[in-house]
Amino acid sequence: MEGKYRIRFSAFFVFCFLSSIIFQLIGAKNILFDVYKWHIVQPESVQGGIELVVLFLFLSFCASKLDHKGLFLFIILISTGLYLRLHQVLEPAVAALFYFEIIIFFGGTVRRLVGISKRNKIIDYFDSCVIGLSFWGFFAIFLSLLGHGTFHELRMLTVLILLFCIISGSFRGWDYPLSFKIAMKIMNSGKVERVGGIFLLILVLVQFAKSNRAIDYDSIWYGLRPEYVLMGNHSIFENLGLVQFVHYYPKLFELFLLPISNLGDYSFIYAGTILFFALLLLVVCAFLKSLGATTVEGIYITILIGTIPGISNMASTAKTDMFTAFLIILSTYYLWLFIRDRFELHYLIFSFMSAFLSFGGKLSSLVYMPMILLGFAIHLTIGIYRGLEIKKLLRACIGQIKTSYMFICAITILTVLGIHYRTYILTGYPIYSILGGLWMKLGFEIKYPLAKNVEAIAGERENILEVMRHWYRLLFNPGGYSHYVMVWPGNISFYLFILVLVLVIFRKIPIKSYLQYMVIFFPVVLTGVYYQTFFPEGGDGNYYIVPVILSILMYLYPIIHTHNKKIKSAVYMGVAFFIPFQVTLMFVSHWSWSWGTASFDYKLNKPFLESSDTVKTELFNNGLGEIRSYIEEKSNADAGVKKCLAFGVDPTLVHKLPCRSESLDISRVRLGNPELFTSETEIMKYIIWDKIDYLIAPKKQMKGYEAISNVYNLLEKQQGVVKISSQEFYLLDISRIKREFLGVMFK
Repeated sequence: MEGKYRIRFSAFFVFCFLSSIIFQLIGAKNILFDVYKWHIVQPESVQGGIELVVLFLFLSFCASKLDHKGLFLFIILISTGLYLRLHQVLEPAVAALFYFEIIIFFGGTVRRLVGISKRNKIIDYFDSCVIGLSFWGFFAIFLSLLGHGTFHELRMLTVLILLFCIISGSFRGWDYPLSFKIAMKIMNSGKVERVGGIFLLILVLVQFAKSNRAIDYDSIWYGLRPEYVLMGNHSIFENLGLVQFVHYYPKLFELFLLPISNLGDYSFIYAGTILFFALLLLVVCAFLKSLGATTVEGIYITILIGTIPGISNMASTAKTDMFTAFLIILSTYYLWLFIRDRFELHYLIFSFMSAFLSFGGKLSSLVYMPMILLGFAIHLTIGIYRGLEIKKLLRACIGQIKTSYMFICAITILTVLGIHYRTYILTGYPIYSILGGLWMKLGFEIKYPLAKNVEAIAGERENILEVMRHWYRLLFNPGGYSHYVMVWPGNISFYLFILVLVLVIFRKIPIKSYLQYMVIFFPVVLTGVYYQTFFPEGGDGNYYIVPVILSILMYLYPIIHTHNKKIKSAVYMGVAFFIPFQVTLMFVSHWSWSWGTASFDYKLNKPFLESSDTVKTELFNNGLGEIRSYIEEKSNADAGVKKCLAFGVDPTLVHKLPCRSESLDISRVRLGNPELFTSETEIMKYIIWDKIDYLIAPKKQMKGYEAISNVYNLLEKQQGVVKISSQEFYLLDISRIKREFLGVMFK
């Protein structure tokens, strides 16, 4: 019998090993050595990779050999600081970290003042983070509605909050800053945990280094330029005349980063996103511990998740993915604790607050959070069927209600409603650009010049064979799916699904014992699978951060709890091979198609405010140098933000001009309003309404743009119009023409 067991285990071990190797070989061939074959050999990849390997080995050696905790911490701080300075992001990283610590400190102060008790655990910091986000957002929105929400005024708000925390005596009842707490935790851990913690630190440092040279289209479009596309003269509630729907998403994340925005370099905004990535890793690790994982297991699985390119590489963008994913996973974590600790109301309250705050981020939260709640409803239904005394637990839960809980929940609700109120007053819809048909039926009216109903992404698979081919491409050969392979969400979930399925078939894990808990994650995982199946080309890889994370937790839950150490070791051995492949792919890929970090350059005195110079050089090299200089000169002279409308110019370049710019993409379906440029009359109507100052066009005549070309040609002949020529483009300054005159030109 024992021999038979050994044979079966050996077969499973070999299966784990061989299947993992096959996954890596296919992925390496089709992705690394096909899509990224050029990227992987560039100096920024090779030399940047060597630099990180040396740093990791050095810190790992110190972690395993140094017993002096103070010296070990000093070496980590110096090494981290030097690395960030070499990549010109030390100052943004420190500024963002200080800002985040203020928000957490503020949350802890509010918690103490309203009488919510501490647990002296890492979850205290999560509580404080949620409260801090809610209350800072509330005050920022309140000031903005009063017309006092500029960059400077929001920074002053943050300083006043810090002074309030200090004066209120919170230092007497508060722990160390979160960053120091994490450092102390690593120092006091064993050697294996130390090395794992250093690996996670390296993952964060990689994103900081990437942020110094990676500028993706979406970030420059609506994330890195809040001074042009979000902030008006007094607040974010002013109508800036923008058409593309991305400017009317919920902007809680962007609002939160305003105190560290518009500081002369994009890295400050990137640093905020990266710190949310670090918080996401922290909550995943805490979640795993609550699922029953040991500290080593928790760190190991967190590394596995943190190396997935579709997760980690979104940190070095200005998109809302990290912010939203952190809040959704945190909300799920709180719900899990609520169930585990038999309906302790504290966790339900903070789950609600985290979930509600996520509605101020990426709109995908409106899909994923209901699915997570559905999973918990299924869990409770199964529990009731198995004899769970739900009424007794609910009575105990209701008995824990406090005024303080109601107060902080109310602030959270008002904060998120305030963000959506911005969308409403600017667009006429409570949420834009989804549910347009519903809003129209309810009597809401869209405001000019926005589209009434933005076309939804749609796709269909004709038969099961097409679905299978599509999924093979998603899992092993996504090269033809450009927006998927850029931030590939990996195939580790599918691998774990296969292993768990094999173990269930051969009855090596009692699945019925775990099913009640696994179903919590099932609806959101299934939702991700559905969208991956039916979105054209699978959609963008970053859409699936939440389903991927929760699917890994779901499949590993029975592995974590199995008493069969050999099965556990076989599974962990199999997933270990994914980490080197995922790290390599993460390093050479990015949402911007940039690669690596930087080639060897060890000058420590490099300037960190360089984004402006980099953009100037890029615009000059692409034939827009004179136009950029003219716009900047006029903006400085008039002390105001100018408005530009361009066509025939790469939108990425248009968005880098020092003005509030729109390209002809505003007339594209799913991006803007296609009705704006159907005729010369409609074009002129928009130019007048939006008070356009500058028109930019290519010198070379372009087919398909006859209507707007006619408008440009007519305006060029008018008295008072200034024409500025660049290498390949020209600018018309129409700011001196009276708008009344423009209104009759095509009548």
